[in-house]
Amino acid sequence: MALNPDKYRVRFIEESREHLEAINQGILDLEGNGGNDDSLDGVFRAAHSIKGLAKILKFTAVSQVAHKLEDLLDALRQGHLNKSDHLFNRLFQGADTLTTLIDRIAKGEKIHPREVAPICLLLEQTAQGVVISEPPPLPSNLPSASQSPPASSPPSSSPSAPAGSKPSASPFPVPEPKPLPIIAPAATPLSEESPPTTPATQPNLSIRIDPQRLDDMILLAGGIGFHQTGYKNALTRLKQLRRQSRQHQEQASFIALNPAADNTTALESLAESATDLHRQIQQFTQTFREKTALLESMTHKLQAQALEMRMQPLSTLFDPLRRTVRDIAQGCGKSVRLRVEGGETEMDKKIIEKIGDPLTHMIRNAIDHGLEPPAERVQSGKPEKGSIDLAAFFEEGGVKIELSDDGRGIPLEKVKAKALEKNLVTREELETWSEEQILNLIFQPGFSTSAILTDLSGRGVGMDVVWKNIVIQMQGHIQVTSQVGKGTRFVMTLPATLAAMRVMLVRIADLVFGLPMFSLSEAVRLPRSQVMDVLDGQGIRVREQLITLVSLAQLMGLEAPALSKESDQLLVVIVDYDGRRFGLIVDELLDEGDHVIKPLPPLLKDNQWVSGVIETDLLPQRLINVLRLRTILGAIEADRSKSLQTREKTGQGKRILVVDDSPSTREIERGILLADGFQVDLAEDGRVALEKIAQAPYDLVVTDVEMPVMDGFSLTEHLRCHHTPQELPVVIVSSRAQESDRRRGIAAGANAYIVKGTFDQSNLLATVRHLVN
Repeated sequence: MALNPDKYRVRFIEESREHLEAINQGILDLEGNGGNDDSLDGVFRAAHSIKGLAKILKFTAVSQVAHKLEDLLDALRQGHLNKSDHLFNRLFQGADTLTTLIDRIAKGEKIHPREVAPICLLLEQTAQGVVISEPPPLPSNLPSASQSPPASSPPSSSPSAPAGSKPSASPFPVPEPKPLPIIAPAATPLSEESPPTTPATQPNLSIRIDPQRLDDMILLAGGIGFHQTGYKNALTRLKQLRRQSRQHQEQASFIALNPAADNTTALESLAESATDLHRQIQQFTQTFREKTALLESMTHKLQAQALEMRMQPLSTLFDPLRRTVRDIAQGCGKSVRLRVEGGETEMDKKIIEKIGDPLTHMIRNAIDHGLEPPAERVQSGKPEKGSIDLAAFFEEGGVKIELSDDGRGIPLEKVKAKALEKNLVTREELETWSEEQILNLIFQPGFSTSAILTDLSGRGVGMDVVWKNIVIQMQGHIQVTSQVGKGTRFVMTLPATLAAMRVMLVRIADLVFGLPMFSLSEAVRLPRSQVMDVLDGQGIRVREQLITLVSLAQLMGLEAPALSKESDQLLVVIVDYDGRRFGLIVDELLDEGDHVIKPLPPLLKDNQWVSGVIETDLLPQRLINVLRLRTILGAIEADRSKSLQTREKTGQGKRILVVDDSPSTREIERGILLADGFQVDLAEDGRVALEKIAQAPYDLVVTDVEMPVMDGFSLTEHLRCHHTPQELPVVIVSSRAQESDRRRGIAAGANAYIVKGTFDQSNLLATVRHLVN
């Protein structure tokens, strides 16, 4: 009986894609690190496996290309060929052809062996040592077998045509010389209408499951089934207790209806029986409670293991990016090294699929516009080969992905100029914005500072889609930092799974809402008297850190009871989101747990405050709205901006540098100074501060002491070696309150020392005004 290939098509496609991934990674190892015999043998075995399985299933075109690729690898293994750019390009060309063929088979297309004749001839001649500079197109660009070509047009026997010659009459012509098509997938601009197809983001509807996880899940399901039988028995026992209770009720009614009779003995018997019944009910209740707790625990484990089955290591996304980087860099004439860490970090398969395109687009931008050409890098004292670092790790209940490069950085002045040109912001607003807020303008639709439009990037299309995918669709956030001449760094924070999310239920003005737990750091109670009035709102100190404080009820326009007594206690949830830290006043914390997030109905999908709903039977309000932290943060900053605009400005344009490793403290001190008319720049440590001071003049420096890289004392001492206290005053604002710390700060050259524990905005402003004037 003939073998039916359709029966094994899915298995063939899955296995072939795994082998192709091994081929691509193996060739990259051979090219980048010189590789070894094991790398070469692994690529050879993968090609051999594809060839063998394709032959069995009669996918002739696939087996022919795999066979020629195998011959080329064997020639390299036997030492008949030397490693060269030409050789690696041909190996990748063969791998790309196999990928295209497998994708067409997955779509159910028929492929005629004549379609792969040009690539087979090219691989064969390369194996013989012939150097050919113009590769044929991939089979996806040629007619399929269902299209009947003219019989009078035999396939070309030459892999290339002479330059300037007319096109061949062959149905499978070899085009005029052009760049390698292997970078074509990476050259399509990212947009919502036409997302690019890259090796990192090809759709895959299947998922591999660890057999041990499946076994554990089956055992749990069996245990739950066993307890289900126990619940049936409990129901039978409950019916028995109900019958006994009814008998007691009937006896009590009989006694009540016959008061004249001597019922002493009957009452004693009834009381004894009632006592025994009460004991049985107590035993039943205790047993039922234990069974319920055990079943609840097993159900939670089953849910967790079901979610884990969707978890995959990020290496499934990161590993193919090596090939993407190689192809894009080659197309740009640059040399780039991709360093990857944290590939073992697991995330929901759906999230991995959604972040593939945004991540690929950011890498394109980094290579095309961020990294300088080799000659320019050498001239500026950098290594000729550019570096892109990609790392992932768990943090605060979610996953952080960091992407950084050592290129030119994002020119802040160009970003400002482009924003003004496009009327995205006014000049007055720009003067009050932080560097981070200005850099976030790159996520605006159509925003680009590049003067040159390329096929890879620079069209102003893509970074807005990155924002939409990461922040809006997946409820994550993204932070960008950049230093001119040093490079750019993106930090994306995402939930580990979209299927379920850990949510804190809070009561606000008689309503219950959910807050995503992965951005909540803690909850604190404190007296109303500890709230400080600052120029742009209110703030509190939590372990010597200044944190913006807002009432979530007031922010959402809900009625909340006013706090009149100084002794009234506030319940504050501390939120760490998008690089900012703020406190939300809530009325009550109700519950914390994992919940399945359901999307909003179509009529409510544009609601900016709510990201989804969860269902619970713990509260009368069964459907709970989960709030968007992005909208909350936007509302806070809008209120702060309005508050700042209403303040009288007395700083007269003096320029101040605030240095602190805490983003929240930097923002609060910046807000106080901005409201008084000062121009304020920020730095996260002493070394960054020195770099900024070297690039621009400042009238005063406000610095913390405890900071990484370079602390405040060292920064002050360094400044005193180059500036007098009158030229550049320094104010230390620190949580270190010992007298020895004060003396050390003054000895280092500080003009003033303010303790955060007794921080008062008027004191800071009075000190700054005195020193700058």
